[in-house]
Amino acid sequence: MANRLKIVFLGGVEEIGKNMTLLEYGESAIILDAGLGFPNSENMPGVDFLIPDISYLKEIKKRIKGIFITHGHEDHIGALPFVLKDINVPVYGSSIALAFSDAKINRAGGNKKYKFIQIDNGSIIQAGDFSVEFIRTTHSIAGAYSLAITSPSGVIFFTGDFKIDHTPVDGKVADLSRIAAIGSKGVLLMMQDSTNVERPGYSMSESRVGKSLESVFNDSKNKRIIVATFASNIHRIKQIIDCAIKQGRRIVLSGRSVLNTVAIAQKLGEIKIDPEMIVDINNTKKIPDDRICIIATGTQGEPSSALTRMSLDGFKNVSIGENDTVILSASPIPGNERSIHSVMNNLSKKGASLIYESLSEVHASGHACVEELKLMIALVKPAYFIPVHGEFRHLKKHAELAESMGIPRPNIFLPELGSAVEVSKGGIRRLPSIEAGAVMLVGDIESDEENIIERKKMAEEGIVISAITLSKTGKPKVEIDLTSKGLNILSTIEDEIQATLQARFSGGEYRNMVTEELSQLTRKIISKIFYSKQKRCPIIIPIIMFE
Repeated sequence: MANRLKIVFLGGVEEIGKNMTLLEYGESAIILDAGLGFPNSENMPGVDFLIPDISYLKEIKKRIKGIFITHGHEDHIGALPFVLKDINVPVYGSSIALAFSDAKINRAGGNKKYKFIQIDNGSIIQAGDFSVEFIRTTHSIAGAYSLAITSPSGVIFFTGDFKIDHTPVDGKVADLSRIAAIGSKGVLLMMQDSTNVERPGYSMSESRVGKSLESVFNDSKNKRIIVATFASNIHRIKQIIDCAIKQGRRIVLSGRSVLNTVAIAQKLGEIKIDPEMIVDINNTKKIPDDRICIIATGTQGEPSSALTRMSLDGFKNVSIGENDTVILSASPIPGNERSIHSVMNNLSKKGASLIYESLSEVHASGHACVEELKLMIALVKPAYFIPVHGEFRHLKKHAELAESMGIPRPNIFLPELGSAVEVSKGGIRRLPSIEAGAVMLVGDIESDEENIIERKKMAEEGIVISAITLSKTGKPKVEIDLTSKGLNILSTIEDEIQATLQARFSGGEYRNMVTEELSQLTRKIISKIFYSKQKRCPIIIPIIMFE
Protein backbone atom coordinates (compact mmCIF):
# COMPACT_ATOMS: atom_id res chain seq x y z
CA MET A 1 0.00 0.00 0.00
CA ALA A 2 1.36 3.40 -0.98
CA ASN A 3 2.15 5.94 1.73
CA ARG A 4 -0.76 8.22 1.04
CA LEU A 5 -3.90 9.24 2.91
CA LYS A 6 -6.90 7.51 1.42
CA ILE A 7 -10.48 8.03 2.56
CA VAL A 8 -13.31 5.68 1.59
CA PHE A 9 -16.99 6.49 2.19
CA LEU A 10 -18.76 3.24 3.03
CA GLY A 11 -21.92 4.88 4.41
CA GLY A 12 -23.47 8.10 5.65
CA VAL A 13 -23.21 9.98 2.35
CA GLU A 14 -26.10 10.39 -0.10
CA GLU A 15 -28.23 8.97 2.74
CA ILE A 16 -29.26 9.53 6.34
CA GLY A 17 -27.74 6.89 8.62
CA LYS A 18 -25.54 3.84 7.99
CA ASN A 19 -22.50 5.95 8.88
CA MET A 20 -19.08 4.47 8.19
CA THR A 21 -15.89 6.11 6.95
CA LEU A 22 -12.53 4.42 6.39
CA LEU A 23 -9.12 6.09 6.59
CA GLU A 24 -6.02 4.38 5.19
CA TYR A 25 -2.34 5.22 5.22
CA GLY A 26 0.45 2.79 4.39
CA GLU A 27 -0.15 -0.43 6.31
CA SER A 28 -2.67 1.20 8.66
CA ALA A 29 -6.44 1.67 8.43
CA ILE A 30 -9.06 2.88 10.90
CA ILE A 31 -12.86 2.83 10.79
CA LEU A 32 -14.90 5.82 11.95
CA ASP A 33 -18.32 4.63 13.19
CA ALA A 34 -20.24 1.52 12.15
CA GLY A 35 -23.93 2.36 11.95
CA LEU A 36 -27.15 1.00 10.59
CA GLY A 37 -29.72 2.67 8.37
CA PHE A 38 -33.47 2.46 8.00
CA PRO A 39 -34.98 1.12 4.77
CA ASN A 40 -37.78 2.53 2.68
CA SER A 41 -40.56 0.08 3.53
CA GLU A 42 -42.16 0.49 0.10
CA ASN A 43 -38.98 -0.47 -1.77
CA MET A 44 -37.74 -3.01 0.76
CA PRO A 45 -40.75 -4.82 2.23
CA GLY A 46 -39.94 -6.85 5.33
CA VAL A 47 -36.46 -5.38 5.76
CA ASP A 48 -35.80 -4.05 9.26
CA PHE A 49 -32.38 -2.43 8.91
CA LEU A 50 -29.55 -1.73 6.50
CA ILE A 51 -25.85 -1.98 7.31
CA PRO A 52 -22.83 -1.06 5.19
CA ASP A 53 -21.36 -3.58 2.79
CA ILE A 54 -18.00 -4.44 4.40
CA SER A 55 -16.58 -6.53 1.54
CA TYR A 56 -13.69 -4.07 1.13
CA LEU A 57 -12.99 -4.08 4.87
CA LYS A 58 -12.64 -7.86 4.78
CA GLU A 59 -10.04 -7.53 2.01
CA ILE A 60 -7.87 -5.20 4.10
CA LYS A 61 -8.75 -6.44 7.58
CA LYS A 62 -5.13 -7.23 8.52
CA ARG A 63 -4.37 -3.51 8.25
CA ILE A 64 -7.34 -2.29 10.32
CA LYS A 65 -6.17 -1.03 13.72
CA GLY A 66 -9.48 -0.15 15.34
CA ILE A 67 -13.01 1.24 15.17
CA PHE A 68 -13.51 4.75 16.57
CA ILE A 69 -17.06 5.56 17.69
CA THR A 70 -18.13 9.21 17.84
CA HIS A 71 -21.29 8.50 19.89
CA GLY A 72 -23.80 5.82 20.79
CA HIS A 73 -26.66 6.32 18.33
CA GLU A 74 -27.80 3.32 16.28
CA ASP A 75 -26.80 4.97 13.00
CA HIS A 76 -23.22 5.02 14.32
CA ILE A 77 -22.97 1.75 16.32
CA GLY A 78 -25.77 -0.45 14.97
CA ALA A 79 -23.58 -2.40 12.53
CA LEU A 80 -20.93 -3.28 15.14
CA PRO A 81 -22.27 -6.82 15.87
CA PHE A 82 -21.92 -7.70 12.19
CA VAL A 83 -18.60 -5.92 11.56
CA LEU A 84 -16.88 -7.40 14.62
CA LYS A 85 -17.82 -10.94 13.62
CA ASP A 86 -15.45 -10.59 10.67
CA ILE A 87 -13.10 -7.85 11.84
CA ASN A 88 -12.33 -8.29 15.53
CA VAL A 89 -10.37 -5.13 16.34
CA PRO A 90 -10.44 -2.78 19.35
CA VAL A 91 -13.42 -0.42 19.62
CA TYR A 92 -12.82 3.03 21.13
CA GLY A 93 -15.58 5.25 22.49
CA SER A 94 -17.13 6.98 25.48
CA SER A 95 -18.57 4.99 28.37
CA ILE A 96 -22.10 5.54 27.07
CA ALA A 97 -21.24 4.66 23.47
CA LEU A 98 -19.55 1.46 24.59
CA ALA A 99 -22.39 0.53 26.96
CA PHE A 100 -24.94 0.87 24.15
CA SER A 101 -22.61 -1.04 21.80
CA ASP A 102 -22.20 -3.88 24.30
CA ALA A 103 -25.96 -4.12 24.78
CA LYS A 104 -26.45 -4.13 21.01
CA ILE A 105 -23.98 -6.98 20.55
CA ASN A 106 -25.54 -9.02 23.37
CA ARG A 107 -29.02 -8.62 21.87
CA ALA A 108 -27.66 -9.80 18.52
CA GLY A 109 -26.41 -12.99 20.18
CA GLY A 110 -22.72 -12.07 20.17
CA ASN A 111 -20.73 -14.48 22.31
CA LYS A 112 -17.19 -13.44 21.47
CA LYS A 113 -15.12 -11.26 23.75
CA TYR A 114 -14.46 -7.96 22.04
CA LYS A 115 -11.96 -5.35 23.15
CA PHE A 116 -13.74 -2.16 24.17
CA ILE A 117 -11.53 0.74 25.27
CA GLN A 118 -13.17 3.66 27.07
CA ILE A 119 -11.97 7.17 26.28
CA ASP A 120 -12.51 10.62 27.79
CA ASN A 121 -12.13 14.17 26.56
CA GLY A 122 -8.54 14.59 25.41
CA SER A 123 -7.77 10.87 25.11
CA ILE A 124 -5.24 10.15 22.36
CA ILE A 125 -5.04 6.70 20.78
CA GLN A 126 -2.15 5.57 18.61
CA ALA A 127 -3.40 3.31 15.82
CA GLY A 128 -0.58 2.49 13.43
CA ASP A 129 0.18 5.57 11.34
CA PHE A 130 -2.79 7.40 12.88
CA SER A 131 -3.07 9.25 16.16
CA VAL A 132 -6.69 9.87 17.17
CA GLU A 133 -7.69 12.51 19.72
CA PHE A 134 -11.21 12.54 21.16
CA ILE A 135 -12.63 16.06 21.68
CA ARG A 136 -15.87 16.51 23.58
CA THR A 137 -18.79 17.99 21.70
CA THR A 138 -22.54 18.17 22.33
CA HIS A 139 -25.29 16.20 20.63
CA SER A 140 -28.66 14.64 21.52
CA ILE A 141 -26.88 11.88 23.41
CA ALA A 142 -24.28 12.15 26.14
CA GLY A 143 -20.72 11.04 25.42
CA ALA A 144 -20.45 12.50 21.91
CA TYR A 145 -17.00 13.33 20.50
CA SER A 146 -15.34 14.85 17.47
CA LEU A 147 -12.07 13.29 16.28
CA ALA A 148 -8.80 15.02 15.45
CA ILE A 149 -6.82 12.44 13.51
CA THR A 150 -3.13 13.06 12.87
CA SER A 151 -1.59 11.24 9.92
CA PRO A 152 1.74 11.65 8.10
CA SER A 153 -0.18 13.66 5.48
CA GLY A 154 -1.70 16.07 7.99
CA VAL A 155 -4.57 16.46 10.47
CA ILE A 156 -8.10 15.32 9.63
CA PHE A 157 -10.90 16.82 11.74
CA PHE A 158 -14.03 14.66 11.83
CA THR A 159 -16.92 16.38 13.61
CA GLY A 160 -19.25 13.41 14.00
CA ASP A 161 -22.84 14.41 14.75
CA PHE A 162 -22.74 17.61 16.77
CA LYS A 163 -24.38 20.86 17.81
CA ILE A 164 -23.01 23.74 19.85
CA ASP A 165 -25.10 23.71 23.01
CA HIS A 166 -23.91 26.22 25.58
CA THR A 167 -26.32 24.92 28.24
CA PRO A 168 -26.39 21.11 27.92
CA VAL A 169 -28.29 19.12 30.54
CA ASP A 170 -25.14 17.58 32.05
CA GLY A 171 -23.18 20.86 31.93
CA LYS A 172 -20.48 19.35 29.72
CA VAL A 173 -20.04 21.87 26.92
CA ALA A 174 -18.12 21.26 23.70
CA ASP A 175 -14.37 21.80 24.06
CA LEU A 176 -14.26 24.67 21.59
CA SER A 177 -10.95 25.96 22.95
CA ARG A 178 -9.23 22.69 22.07
CA ILE A 179 -10.85 22.68 18.63
CA ALA A 180 -9.61 26.24 18.05
CA ALA A 181 -6.10 25.25 19.18
CA ILE A 182 -6.05 22.38 16.69
CA GLY A 183 -7.27 24.72 13.96
CA SER A 184 -4.56 27.26 14.72
CA LYS A 185 -1.86 24.65 14.10
CA GLY A 186 -3.22 23.76 10.66
CA VAL A 187 -5.81 21.19 9.60
CA LEU A 188 -5.49 19.41 6.26
CA LEU A 189 -9.08 18.20 5.95
CA MET A 190 -12.39 18.70 7.72
CA MET A 191 -15.35 16.31 7.42
CA GLN A 192 -18.50 17.83 8.93
CA ASP A 193 -22.07 16.74 9.79
CA SER A 194 -24.46 18.01 7.08
CA THR A 195 -27.82 16.97 8.56
CA ASN A 196 -29.14 20.45 9.40
CA VAL A 197 -27.38 22.50 6.73
CA GLU A 198 -30.79 23.60 5.40
CA ARG A 199 -31.76 25.15 8.77
CA PRO A 200 -30.67 28.75 9.30
CA GLY A 201 -29.53 30.17 12.62
CA TYR A 202 -28.71 28.08 15.69
CA SER A 203 -30.12 24.87 17.11
CA MET A 204 -32.14 25.09 20.31
CA SER A 205 -30.48 24.13 23.61
CA GLU A 206 -31.59 20.89 25.23
CA SER A 207 -32.16 22.84 28.46
CA ARG A 208 -34.93 24.85 26.78
CA VAL A 209 -36.71 21.59 26.05
CA GLY A 210 -36.67 20.85 29.78
CA LYS A 211 -38.40 24.14 30.53
CA SER A 212 -41.02 23.49 27.84
CA LEU A 213 -41.68 20.00 29.19
CA GLU A 214 -42.11 21.42 32.68
CA SER A 215 -44.66 23.90 31.34
CA VAL A 216 -46.65 21.13 29.61
CA PHE A 217 -46.57 19.04 32.78
CA ASN A 218 -47.91 22.01 34.77
CA ASP A 219 -50.72 22.50 32.24
CA SER A 220 -51.65 18.80 32.56
CA LYS A 221 -51.59 18.44 36.35
CA ASN A 222 -54.89 16.56 36.48
CA LYS A 223 -54.19 14.30 33.53
CA ARG A 224 -52.15 11.20 32.80
CA ILE A 225 -49.04 12.12 30.83
CA ILE A 226 -47.49 9.92 28.15
CA VAL A 227 -44.20 11.03 26.61
CA ALA A 228 -42.66 9.42 23.53
CA THR A 229 -39.02 10.19 22.84
CA PHE A 230 -35.96 8.58 21.27
CA ALA A 231 -34.92 5.80 23.62
CA SER A 232 -31.21 6.69 23.35
CA ASN A 233 -31.72 10.31 24.42
CA ILE A 234 -30.61 9.96 28.02
CA HIS A 235 -30.75 13.70 28.75
CA ARG A 236 -34.32 13.96 27.44
CA ILE A 237 -35.44 10.98 29.50
CA LYS A 238 -33.75 12.51 32.55
CA GLN A 239 -35.66 15.77 32.05
CA ILE A 240 -38.96 13.90 31.67
CA ILE A 241 -38.28 11.96 34.87
CA ASP A 242 -37.38 15.17 36.73
CA CYS A 243 -40.65 16.82 35.61
CA ALA A 244 -42.66 13.78 36.69
CA ILE A 245 -41.03 13.50 40.12
CA LYS A 246 -41.63 17.21 40.77
CA GLN A 247 -45.35 16.47 40.51
CA GLY A 248 -45.12 13.29 42.54
CA ARG A 249 -45.80 11.08 39.53
CA ARG A 250 -44.67 7.45 39.38
CA ILE A 251 -42.68 6.54 36.26
CA VAL A 252 -43.66 3.78 33.81
CA LEU A 253 -40.94 2.75 31.35
CA SER A 254 -42.71 1.26 28.34
CA GLY A 255 -40.68 -0.45 25.65
CA ARG A 256 -37.58 -2.62 25.80
CA SER A 257 -35.28 0.06 24.41
CA VAL A 258 -36.39 2.62 27.02
CA LEU A 259 -35.88 0.08 29.80
CA ASN A 260 -32.41 -0.74 28.47
CA THR A 261 -31.45 2.93 28.18
CA VAL A 262 -32.52 3.80 31.72
CA ALA A 263 -30.71 0.74 33.08
CA ILE A 264 -27.50 1.78 31.30
CA ALA A 265 -27.90 5.42 32.37
CA GLN A 266 -28.43 4.42 36.00
CA LYS A 267 -25.39 2.18 35.94
CA LEU A 268 -23.25 5.02 34.57
CA GLY A 269 -24.70 7.59 36.98
CA GLU A 270 -26.34 9.66 34.23
CA ILE A 271 -29.82 9.14 35.71
CA LYS A 272 -30.51 8.86 39.43
CA ILE A 273 -33.97 7.82 40.52
CA ASP A 274 -35.47 6.15 43.58
CA PRO A 275 -36.46 2.62 42.49
CA GLU A 276 -39.75 3.13 44.37
CA MET A 277 -40.70 5.79 41.81
CA ILE A 278 -40.60 3.30 38.94
CA VAL A 279 -43.70 1.15 38.54
CA ASP A 280 -44.52 -1.71 36.20
CA ILE A 281 -47.25 -1.01 33.64
CA ASN A 282 -49.22 -3.97 35.02
CA ASN A 283 -49.43 -2.34 38.46
CA THR A 284 -50.89 1.05 37.51
CA LYS A 285 -54.64 0.44 37.70
CA LYS A 286 -54.97 1.65 41.29
CA ILE A 287 -52.75 4.72 40.73
CA PRO A 288 -54.66 7.92 39.79
CA ASP A 289 -53.98 9.36 36.33
CA ASP A 290 -52.45 12.52 37.78
CA ARG A 291 -49.84 10.40 39.56
CA ILE A 292 -48.58 8.56 36.46
CA CYS A 293 -46.10 9.43 33.69
CA ILE A 294 -45.47 6.87 30.95
CA ILE A 295 -42.25 7.14 28.96
CA ALA A 296 -42.83 5.21 25.75
CA THR A 297 -41.20 4.19 22.50
CA GLY A 298 -42.82 4.99 19.16
CA THR A 299 -41.65 8.42 18.01
CA GLN A 300 -41.46 7.14 14.41
CA GLY A 301 -44.75 5.25 14.27
CA GLU A 302 -43.04 1.86 14.44
CA PRO A 303 -45.75 -0.84 14.16
CA SER A 304 -44.73 -2.76 17.29
CA SER A 305 -43.87 0.26 19.44
CA ALA A 306 -45.73 1.10 22.65
CA LEU A 307 -47.24 4.35 21.37
CA THR A 308 -48.51 2.80 18.12
CA ARG A 309 -50.17 -0.05 20.01
CA MET A 310 -51.73 2.43 22.46
CA SER A 311 -53.18 4.36 19.53
CA LEU A 312 -54.80 1.15 18.25
CA ASP A 313 -56.12 -0.09 21.62
CA GLY A 314 -53.58 -2.89 21.46
CA PHE A 315 -51.57 -2.07 24.58
CA LYS A 316 -52.45 -3.92 27.77
CA ASN A 317 -53.48 -1.73 30.74
CA VAL A 318 -53.44 1.55 28.76
CA SER A 319 -56.62 2.85 27.17
CA ILE A 320 -56.20 6.29 25.61
CA GLY A 321 -58.90 8.86 26.35
CA GLU A 322 -59.69 12.49 27.06
CA ASN A 323 -57.74 12.48 30.32
CA ASP A 324 -54.44 11.84 28.50
CA THR A 325 -51.80 14.32 27.39
CA VAL A 326 -49.46 12.72 24.85
CA ILE A 327 -46.16 14.52 24.24
CA LEU A 328 -44.15 13.66 21.11
CA SER A 329 -40.68 14.78 22.16
CA ALA A 330 -39.00 13.97 18.84
CA SER A 331 -39.19 14.85 15.16
CA PRO A 332 -39.93 12.36 12.36
CA ILE A 333 -36.97 10.82 10.58
CA PRO A 334 -37.40 11.56 6.84
CA GLY A 335 -39.64 8.87 5.36
CA ASN A 336 -41.51 8.14 8.61
CA GLU A 337 -43.91 11.09 8.45
CA ARG A 338 -46.90 9.07 7.22
CA SER A 339 -46.53 6.45 9.96
CA ILE A 340 -46.25 8.89 12.85
CA HIS A 341 -49.06 11.10 11.50
CA SER A 342 -51.32 8.02 11.44
CA VAL A 343 -50.49 7.37 15.12
CA MET A 344 -51.15 11.03 15.98
CA ASN A 345 -54.51 10.97 14.22
CA ASN A 346 -55.55 7.81 16.05
CA LEU A 347 -54.57 9.28 19.42
CA SER A 348 -56.45 12.48 18.63
CA LYS A 349 -59.60 10.55 17.65
CA LYS A 350 -59.55 8.93 21.09
CA GLY A 351 -59.62 12.35 22.72
CA ALA A 352 -56.00 12.70 23.84
CA SER A 353 -54.38 16.14 23.94
CA LEU A 354 -51.36 16.07 21.62
CA ILE A 355 -48.25 18.18 22.18
CA TYR A 356 -45.54 18.09 19.52
CA GLU A 357 -42.64 20.09 18.10
CA SER A 358 -44.61 22.55 15.98
CA LEU A 359 -46.87 23.44 18.93
CA SER A 360 -44.32 23.64 21.73
CA GLU A 361 -40.55 23.48 22.20
CA VAL A 362 -40.67 19.86 23.36
CA HIS A 363 -37.90 18.72 21.02
CA ALA A 364 -34.50 20.06 20.02
CA SER A 365 -32.43 18.76 17.15
CA GLY A 366 -29.08 17.24 18.00
CA HIS A 367 -27.49 18.59 14.82
CA ALA A 368 -25.79 21.91 14.13
CA CYS A 369 -27.65 24.53 12.11
CA VAL A 370 -26.01 26.91 9.64
CA GLU A 371 -24.43 29.37 12.10
CA GLU A 372 -22.96 26.53 14.18
CA LEU A 373 -21.55 24.88 11.06
CA LYS A 374 -19.95 28.18 10.07
CA LEU A 375 -18.49 28.65 13.55
CA MET A 376 -16.92 25.19 13.50
CA ILE A 377 -15.40 25.80 10.05
CA ALA A 378 -14.02 29.12 11.29
CA LEU A 379 -12.42 27.43 14.31
CA VAL A 380 -10.93 24.50 12.39
CA LYS A 381 -9.72 26.51 9.34
CA PRO A 382 -9.30 23.45 7.09
CA ALA A 383 -7.40 23.52 3.81
CA TYR A 384 -9.81 20.95 2.33
CA PHE A 385 -13.42 20.15 3.12
CA ILE A 386 -15.72 17.16 2.66
CA PRO A 387 -19.37 17.31 3.79
CA VAL A 388 -20.66 14.02 5.25
CA HIS A 389 -23.69 12.62 7.07
CA GLY A 390 -26.49 13.71 4.74
CA GLU A 391 -28.40 13.12 1.53
CA PHE A 392 -26.94 14.54 -1.66
CA ARG A 393 -28.87 17.82 -1.42
CA HIS A 394 -27.45 18.31 2.10
CA LEU A 395 -23.92 17.62 0.92
CA LYS A 396 -24.24 20.02 -2.00
CA LYS A 397 -25.68 22.78 0.18
CA HIS A 398 -22.92 22.21 2.71
CA ALA A 399 -20.27 22.49 0.00
CA GLU A 400 -21.73 25.87 -0.95
CA LEU A 401 -21.63 26.93 2.70
CA ALA A 402 -17.98 25.91 3.01
CA GLU A 403 -17.14 27.88 -0.13
CA SER A 404 -18.87 30.93 1.35
CA MET A 405 -16.56 30.54 4.35
CA GLY A 406 -13.52 30.99 2.13
CA ILE A 407 -12.61 27.42 1.21
CA PRO A 408 -11.81 27.35 -2.54
CA ARG A 409 -14.23 25.22 -4.58
CA PRO A 410 -11.45 22.95 -5.94
CA ASN A 411 -10.61 22.12 -2.30
CA ILE A 412 -14.12 20.79 -1.62
CA PHE A 413 -15.09 17.23 -2.49
CA LEU A 414 -18.69 15.97 -2.75
CA PRO A 415 -18.60 12.30 -1.73
CA GLU A 416 -20.77 9.55 -3.10
CA LEU A 417 -21.43 6.17 -1.57
CA GLY A 418 -18.34 4.09 -2.26
CA SER A 419 -16.21 6.98 -3.49
CA ALA A 420 -12.55 7.08 -2.47
CA VAL A 421 -10.16 10.02 -2.43
CA GLU A 422 -6.51 10.70 -1.78
CA VAL A 423 -5.85 13.86 0.22
CA SER A 424 -2.51 15.62 0.54
CA LYS A 425 -1.20 19.17 0.74
CA GLY A 426 -1.14 19.03 -3.05
CA GLY A 427 -4.91 18.54 -3.32
CA ILE A 428 -7.80 16.08 -3.36
CA ARG A 429 -7.63 13.37 -6.00
CA ARG A 430 -10.49 10.99 -6.77
CA LEU A 431 -9.54 7.31 -6.71
CA PRO A 432 -11.44 4.32 -8.15
CA SER A 433 -14.65 3.73 -6.21
CA ILE A 434 -15.17 0.83 -3.83
CA GLU A 435 -18.14 -1.55 -3.76
CA ALA A 436 -20.26 -0.04 -0.99
CA GLY A 437 -23.93 -0.90 -1.18
CA ALA A 438 -26.15 -1.95 1.68
CA VAL A 439 -26.69 -5.29 3.37
CA MET A 440 -30.35 -5.86 4.25
CA LEU A 441 -31.27 -7.29 7.63
CA VAL A 442 -34.48 -9.07 8.60
CA GLY A 443 -34.15 -9.18 12.36
CA ASP A 444 -30.50 -10.05 12.78
CA ILE A 445 -30.33 -12.20 9.64
CA GLU A 446 -28.94 -10.99 6.33
CA SER A 447 -31.33 -11.03 3.40
CA ASP A 448 -30.50 -10.84 -0.29
CA GLU A 449 -31.93 -8.82 -3.15
CA GLU A 450 -33.67 -11.84 -4.66
CA ASN A 451 -35.82 -12.22 -1.53
CA ILE A 452 -36.80 -8.54 -1.64
CA ILE A 453 -37.70 -8.70 -5.33
CA GLU A 454 -39.89 -11.73 -4.61
CA ARG A 455 -41.60 -9.97 -1.68
CA LYS A 456 -42.34 -6.91 -3.83
CA LYS A 457 -43.76 -9.14 -6.53
CA MET A 458 -45.96 -10.93 -4.00
CA ALA A 459 -47.21 -7.57 -2.71
CA GLU A 460 -47.86 -6.13 -6.18
CA GLU A 461 -48.95 -9.17 -8.21
CA GLY A 462 -50.21 -11.71 -5.69
CA ILE A 463 -49.75 -15.48 -5.43
CA VAL A 464 -51.50 -18.39 -7.15
CA ILE A 465 -51.16 -21.87 -5.66
CA SER A 466 -52.07 -24.72 -7.99
CA ALA A 467 -52.47 -28.09 -6.30
CA ILE A 468 -52.53 -30.81 -8.96
CA THR A 469 -53.27 -34.45 -8.12
CA LEU A 470 -52.28 -37.02 -10.77
CA SER A 471 -52.85 -40.78 -10.87
CA LYS A 472 -49.73 -42.93 -11.04
CA THR A 473 -51.42 -45.98 -12.55
CA GLY A 474 -54.57 -46.89 -14.43
CA LYS A 475 -56.58 -44.39 -16.37
CA PRO A 476 -54.94 -40.92 -16.32
CA LYS A 477 -56.68 -38.75 -13.75
CA VAL A 478 -56.14 -35.02 -13.18
CA GLU A 479 -57.58 -33.00 -10.27
CA ILE A 480 -56.75 -29.29 -10.10
CA ASP A 481 -57.37 -26.94 -7.17
CA LEU A 482 -56.49 -23.23 -7.51
CA THR A 483 -56.05 -20.85 -4.57
CA SER A 484 -55.00 -17.21 -4.77
CA LYS A 485 -53.66 -14.66 -2.27
CA GLY A 486 -53.54 -10.95 -3.03
CA LEU A 487 -55.57 -11.11 -6.26
CA ASN A 488 -58.91 -12.33 -7.53
CA ILE A 489 -59.06 -15.10 -10.11
CA LEU A 490 -61.84 -14.38 -12.59
CA SER A 491 -64.05 -17.40 -13.23
CA THR A 492 -63.24 -17.25 -16.96
CA ILE A 493 -59.52 -17.43 -16.18
CA GLU A 494 -59.96 -20.30 -13.74
CA ASP A 495 -62.01 -22.18 -16.34
CA GLU A 496 -59.31 -21.66 -18.97
CA ILE A 497 -56.54 -22.79 -16.59
CA GLN A 498 -58.54 -25.90 -15.65
CA ALA A 499 -59.25 -26.74 -19.31
CA THR A 500 -55.67 -26.13 -20.45
CA LEU A 501 -54.10 -28.22 -17.67
CA GLN A 502 -56.66 -31.03 -18.12
CA ALA A 503 -55.92 -31.15 -21.85
CA ARG A 504 -52.16 -31.11 -21.25
CA PHE A 505 -52.11 -33.90 -18.65
CA SER A 506 -55.09 -36.09 -19.58
CA GLY A 507 -53.06 -38.17 -22.04
CA GLY A 508 -50.94 -39.56 -19.22
CA GLU A 509 -47.58 -38.38 -20.61
CA TYR A 510 -46.91 -36.76 -17.23
CA ARG A 511 -45.88 -40.22 -16.01
CA ASN A 512 -42.69 -39.88 -18.04
CA MET A 513 -41.85 -36.52 -16.46
CA VAL A 514 -40.11 -35.74 -13.17
CA THR A 515 -41.83 -33.48 -10.61
CA GLU A 516 -39.67 -30.47 -11.40
CA GLU A 517 -40.57 -30.68 -15.10
CA LEU A 518 -44.27 -30.85 -14.21
CA SER A 519 -43.91 -27.82 -11.92
CA GLN A 520 -42.16 -25.77 -14.59
CA LEU A 521 -44.78 -26.71 -17.18
CA THR A 522 -47.65 -25.82 -14.81
CA ARG A 523 -46.03 -22.50 -13.92
CA LYS A 524 -45.54 -21.63 -17.59
CA ILE A 525 -49.17 -22.44 -18.55
CA ILE A 526 -50.74 -20.49 -15.67
CA SER A 527 -48.41 -17.49 -16.08
CA LYS A 528 -49.19 -17.23 -19.79
CA ILE A 529 -52.96 -17.29 -19.19
CA PHE A 530 -52.81 -14.68 -16.40
CA TYR A 531 -50.73 -12.28 -18.46
CA SER A 532 -52.87 -12.62 -21.57
CA LYS A 533 -56.14 -12.13 -19.68
CA GLN A 534 -55.30 -9.81 -16.76
CA LYS A 535 -51.86 -8.40 -17.62
CA ARG A 536 -50.71 -9.70 -14.22
CA CYS A 537 -47.62 -11.76 -13.36
CA PRO A 538 -48.39 -13.43 -10.02
CA ILE A 539 -45.99 -15.80 -8.33
CA ILE A 540 -47.11 -19.31 -9.27
CA ILE A 541 -46.54 -22.09 -6.72
CA PRO A 542 -47.33 -25.52 -8.23
CA ILE A 543 -47.87 -28.44 -5.83
CA ILE A 544 -47.70 -31.77 -7.66
CA MET A 545 -49.11 -34.84 -5.88
CA PHE A 546 -49.54 -38.43 -7.02
CA GLU A 547 -52.10 -40.97 -5.85
